[in-house]
Amino acid sequence: MRRSNIFLAILLSGIATNVSAQGQFDLLQIPALKSDIANKSIITSIIQHKNQVLAVGERGHVLTWTDMDNWQQQIVPVSLTLTGITTLNDGTRFVVGHDSIILKSEPKSDKWSKVFDGNELTKLKITYIGKKIVNFQEHLEELTDENEIADLQYDIEDLEFNLEDAQIELKNGPNKPLLGITVNDNDQLFAVGAYGTLLTSVDLGDTWQLIDGQVQNPSQYHLNSIVTADNGFMYIVGENGLGFSSINNGQTWQTMDMPYDGSLFGITAKQNSLVAFGLQGNFMVSNDNGQSWKASNIGSSASLLGGVIADDMTVSLVGHGGVIVRFNVNDISNLSLHRHPSSAVFSSVVIRDNSLVLAGQFGMTTWLVK
Repeated sequence: MRRSNIFLAILLSGIATNVSAQGQFDLLQIPALKSDIANKSIITSIIQHKNQVLAVGERGHVLTWTDMDNWQQQIVPVSLTLTGITTLNDGTRFVVGHDSIILKSEPKSDKWSKVFDGNELTKLKITYIGKKIVNFQEHLEELTDENEIADLQYDIEDLEFNLEDAQIELKNGPNKPLLGITVNDNDQLFAVGAYGTLLTSVDLGDTWQLIDGQVQNPSQYHLNSIVTADNGFMYIVGENGLGFSSINNGQTWQTMDMPYDGSLFGITAKQNSLVAFGLQGNFMVSNDNGQSWKASNIGSSASLLGGVIADDMTVSLVGHGGVIVRFNVNDISNLSLHRHPSSAVFSSVVIRDNSLVLAGQFGMTTWLVK
């Protein structure tokens, strides 16, 4: 991969491939092994659903978790690192991960099935790039300005290189991770990932469409996180300070003017407030649905990987070195910085009763809110 800051794809696990003496395993075809310590392995993402925490992580681990002594590992058909999870209104669950895998589980089931993978994504990319090349070539014939012709010829050459890369990937197998997934108010699913990948499904995950062209991302920066807010708005953040918003459930997307040009690993939303966070302790807050932002830093170089906003609008952010940061969205200057005794890398956090459930390098643990 040509850039080094893909959220959690490299940062936490580095398990894109495993190699045996006989050759390379195809983790898309190897079911996740049952493990008595699955709750202690790397957990990349958690969400709260009813009275349980749903967790995903390395080696195809999917867990339902009530507390440290009450958890269950689900039956998963792949051994890939999984990076994101969401649920539909009826309790149907979806997970994304490495090799662009998308898994689905019916309500109350402990079994998962594959609905999409990187082989299908590569074919969608090849079709998308091919159509774009044809459109650019047709437009090239209409141009008369030499500078415009030169610029468009450069763009066509770049697309041709991308097409060649995709054709090689189709032969050698997928290697691009999906990094986040969400569902809008109409049960339409959206997934984001490396190299500007944006997918959607309007039939409850049975089929997926590539909609990269709906966002202004010509450099194909990684899209690291996608969320749906309480008000039906949707948001995406990614590499190079990239941010997008939608006010119509993801039908169209607008670029947000973010005050930071480094990588943003996540975004969390509550009512009209948003908190985006990323490299070297940088975070930013918007209280007007992303129209304007205030940037800040936690006073540490620890990167921030996960976050949540409580009902009282208290924000909790977590990241490298066991860092836990708390502040109110209306007073970002008054923050408290804590360090978990484990010094673990935390990638995700949810609120449960009077505690934070923390997930990351050493699995899941709780931290009492003070």
